[in-house]
Amino acid sequence: MEGGNTSRATLAQAQTQLESTRASALEAQWQRAQLEHAIAVLIGKPPAQFTLTAREIKFTLPSIPPGLPSQLLQRRPDIAIAERNMASANAAVGVATAAYYPDLTLSASGGFASDAFHNLFSLPNRVWSLGRN
Repeated sequence: MEGGNTSRATLAQAQTQLESTRASALEAQWQRAQLEHAIAVLIGKPPAQFTLTAREIKFTLPSIPPGLPSQLLQRRPDIAIAERNMASANAAVGVATAAYYPDLTLSASGGFASDAFHNLFSLPNRVWSLGRN
């Protein structure tokens, strides 16, 4: 803010997030103390005499080789679902684009009609119709 690179709203949002994180840390400390006391009671020791030492958990992410084939990424379920969602959205765009054009349906039928069988196939007894929607 003092350097002029951010707005007051961004600064206020960052301060709110910092305070929220601090409150979450205090909540986690309180919950840890409650669980330590519960464990002490379960093993038959007074809570004041029992303590668990905190250990740092180190997370190590697997290294991804630089030549990883893209077929391996396509096997991941989350990537496959995202790809299908993108294809579905692309199809929806095609449907929406097609809706800009008018629908036109043409139909035709033909045949013969007569009150006597011997006149059925004569030219004056032919029937036809055309239609559009």
